[in-house]
Amino acid sequence: MQTLRGDFARTRGRQGGIDDVVYSQQLHHLALRGSDVFAHLVAAAAAVLTLGRLYPSGAPILWAGALLAVLTLRSGLQDRYRRAGVTPNGSRGWGRWFIAGALATGVLWSLVASVFVITDNLGYQVVALALIGGMSILGIARNAASTSMMVAFVAPMIGVTTAALLAHPSSVHVSIVLILGAFGLVLVTAGRSLQQSVHADLRLTLELVKTGATLATAHGGSRAGSWEVNATGRTFWSDEMFEILGVERSASEPSVERLLEKTHRSDREVVAAAIRAWLSCEAGLAVEHRVVAPDGGTRWIYQFGLMQRDATGRPLRHTAIVQDITERKQSEARLQFANVVMKTQMEASEDGILIVSGDRQLFSYNEHFAALFNFPPHILNGGDIDALIAHVASTVRNPQELLELIKHIDTSPGEDGQDETELLDGRIVNWYTVTLRSPDGANLGRAWFLRDVTEQKRALERAMETSRQDQLTGLLNRGAFVQILRDTIARASAGETNFAVLYLDLDNFKDVNDALGHPAGDELLGAVADRLRASTRSCDTAARFGGDEFAVIADNLIDPEEASRRAARLIEALSEPYQVAGVPVRTSSSIGIALYEPGVSDAETLLSRADLALYSAKNQGRAAYRPFTEAMDSEVRTRLALGSDLHQAIGEGELFLLYQPQIDIASERIVGVEALVRWRHPVRGVLPPAQFIPVAEQTGVIGKLGQWILAEACRQARAWRDAGAPPVRVSVNVSSLQFKTALAFEADIVAALADNGLSADSLELELTETVLMNAYREHADLLLRLRELGLTIAIDDFGTGYSSLDYLRRFPVDRIKIAHDFVRDLETASGDAAIVKATIGLARELKIDVLAEGVERRPQLELLETWGCREVQGYYFARPLPPGEITALLCRPAATPRSEVCRSSIGPPRPQRETRSPSRLSESLLAAAHAPEPWMS
Repeated sequence: MQTLRGDFARTRGRQGGIDDVVYSQQLHHLALRGSDVFAHLVAAAAAVLTLGRLYPSGAPILWAGALLAVLTLRSGLQDRYRRAGVTPNGSRGWGRWFIAGALATGVLWSLVASVFVITDNLGYQVVALALIGGMSILGIARNAASTSMMVAFVAPMIGVTTAALLAHPSSVHVSIVLILGAFGLVLVTAGRSLQQSVHADLRLTLELVKTGATLATAHGGSRAGSWEVNATGRTFWSDEMFEILGVERSASEPSVERLLEKTHRSDREVVAAAIRAWLSCEAGLAVEHRVVAPDGGTRWIYQFGLMQRDATGRPLRHTAIVQDITERKQSEARLQFANVVMKTQMEASEDGILIVSGDRQLFSYNEHFAALFNFPPHILNGGDIDALIAHVASTVRNPQELLELIKHIDTSPGEDGQDETELLDGRIVNWYTVTLRSPDGANLGRAWFLRDVTEQKRALERAMETSRQDQLTGLLNRGAFVQILRDTIARASAGETNFAVLYLDLDNFKDVNDALGHPAGDELLGAVADRLRASTRSCDTAARFGGDEFAVIADNLIDPEEASRRAARLIEALSEPYQVAGVPVRTSSSIGIALYEPGVSDAETLLSRADLALYSAKNQGRAAYRPFTEAMDSEVRTRLALGSDLHQAIGEGELFLLYQPQIDIASERIVGVEALVRWRHPVRGVLPPAQFIPVAEQTGVIGKLGQWILAEACRQARAWRDAGAPPVRVSVNVSSLQFKTALAFEADIVAALADNGLSADSLELELTETVLMNAYREHADLLLRLRELGLTIAIDDFGTGYSSLDYLRRFPVDRIKIAHDFVRDLETASGDAAIVKATIGLARELKIDVLAEGVERRPQLELLETWGCREVQGYYFARPLPPGEITALLCRPAATPRSEVCRSSIGPPRPQRETRSPSRLSESLLAAAHAPEPWMS
């Protein structure tokens, strides 16, 4: 108010009495309202009831009577002031009485607070602080218009209480003094903010009065207006008045009734009574109330009434200054709520909260903080921050680290921080600390927020662990295994360990899935994982990569040979029978070994080496292990280079077909030829199919290669017919991978036949037993369509795969080709002879043709003929021949004597049985049998 008083002093000489008029408005802000009296009385009643326990009842009643008397005198004084109106130089005297009343009230309340707070009873101390807080907030809100009034009311409560506490010093009393000091700072800040709002109102009033403007021409500040009633009873509104009330100037004439219509209905009766009393000169006008805004909301306005009198004292006009005080009312509401917020917000937080003042004193904490570290009461109540830190340090796993961190934060007041600390009981606490600053940037202290995040961390760890596990077996997955492998490589590079990677898969696992179903396959994988756990050491790491592939890090090896010994033990353990889906199952495993070598710095290199070794082990015959060698890597590189060359070879004419005749024994005719592919490599020479067909399958070229073979075989069959040769079937071997693209494979067959004008019975597809079984299981519809088209289906190498008579029954093939493995030792191996004889008999019963492969000697031929085999193929008759030689054989006149056909190539005559005529076999075929293949020369 010093600024206002200065303004008053500067205007007194020119417009005497103006400062008194405005000062009277200031006094209205300081008036004690009914709600204030009620709050005082309720608090006084509570205090008297509590004081009765400490002192004889007479003393509390005497105090209450004194308070009631002061409140009554203040209310009467304010009522007399309102009725008196404004007179020159009159307001100054009233103001001094107002200040005296506030001082008397503050002194009385300070006495009660001092009595409560100096006791050693915590409950009474809490009551005292609540009284001080509540009454101080009430005083600030009501006396914000005057610094003198605020100081007169609040200073005794805080000052007297502080003096009483310091007169009885203790650690608790010192803490309360600090709390009172901090609370006083908060009150001063809030009071200054509210006072600025009130003073802004008063400045607007001062400017309006100083200009001497009439009601019709007055221009107030923003959201400020006025209205007046002159001696004739006519009412005038300023332009701002229309704006504040949200009324159009042309809508209606200004009037008191119109003002009351815009007043909120809950306040309308009170406002109407106040205006009537003011207009009748029974009282002054000073009222705060709500008005209804145009948007349906409510705003607060303050009306302060002035009266202009003539020389005789009669009123000439009544002028009301209207100010929009919505923001000020909102500020008051926030201030009144501040005490509740201060008491509840810390306890409502899920975090443990600790507030430390700038001088390292314990300022405040909540129950969550106390419970988090299980503080003994004497530590928190004593307020010793060093004792508090020592207790916290005694509960954590790394106390020295925590103490150093706190020391750093203490010496860096402007630095915030966040970290996690693990307690001795296993809980994990996340904490965050931030510096507290005043509006001008001064350091007030530090706040710590702590939260028990144990469950969240455990949940995260479980989620991380789940993401590292194979869901089927519970072993680690590939990603987790590779990370551990990288760590192991780092340790091995530092000379801390020596290890090997064992890469393994199950032999013929697909057969288990096919025979028993995928659930049984999953059960088997789980059992294998259990045996891996039981067969590996605690220092080893086992993982499942997917499918039936597993890997093990065999750590801490004594020597390289130990890796092989461990692989052998794993193969032995995994080869024991399993019980799967109620059925005993046997399986074996193959293992590739990659030993760590200095210079190997990445995990993928070791895994690649182990994979290559596994591939080599499976090629050796399965149920075996192989350590990685550089030769394997060279072999892979060669295979990759060969695959790249094969892509180009198909289009550049490097591939060609040879044809091995298939002979009908009874008629000595060539009834078919088997197309066999060869590759004339520009560098490596002529390559047999065993060297590049696997490469074609691995590199994905098999589809394109198979398409070329089909087209070339059918083209050659057409060429033989065009040369006048009798029709013969052409047999083509089919890879299982060609069935992966069933529709494209079918289209290739149809196109090859159609392009060469051949009927379907001209072509025979040779499939191994495994290929046929898989094709029938996955593409039975394609096989049925091919047979309906007229193609011949033959089982190649019958007896070497996983034969199933059920497949022969459900899908009757056209021809069985007995594998040369059984024919090779037919004369000497009784077991092989029995199998061949039984196969021929079975085929005869099923009405399936039989062809024996690998016939190289006459006794073999004679036995096969005796058992009923009708067709044969082998070196006894001819090696695979180029198309021109096949043409000569096919076009040979039927009557040509055996002696005139290539006799010079036959060599010495072979012994023959008397029961068999030598002329029944073509000597030209015998000659061809001794001719070398083109690829061999």
